[in-house]
Amino acid sequence: MRPSIDETFMSIAQTMANRATCARRKVGAVIVDKNNYILSTGYNGQPAGFEHCIEAHCAGYACKSGEGLDLCEALHAEQNAIARLKEPFNAYSMYCTTAPCVACTKLILATSIVNVYVLESYANSGEHLFFKSRNNKFIHM
Repeated sequence: MRPSIDETFMSIAQTMANRATCARRKVGAVIVDKNNYILSTGYNGQPAGFEHCIEAHCAGYACKSGEGLDLCEALHAEQNAIARLKEPFNAYSMYCTTAPCVACTKLILATSIVNVYVLESYANSGEHLFFKSRNNKFIHM
């Protein structure tokens, strides 16, 4: 059976998560425009030039999920995907394997992204901010 467009983009986000260099969590993200063309992808991992956490753990490695975020050296998948956008105001939907944290949610809300699709919940997500925002939608798949 042919997957839906949403399932297709989430599958790509899952593939991107496999590229993650963070030893604590693997997250992938895909950003598309209104015509369902991929604009950008991202995964969580250290900035270019840093040693990968999967090879040498950073200070945030031993922290529980949602804790010690300031000790973690990795950029989030959402941050990487947004940073690679040529035109942030052409972005329409984002597909994330895990719900964005509060900081990433604020960054998403500063773009033209109106739909965020997620597979997994996250205790410290910024999902609640979507309900206060303009016409943004937060969709659990």
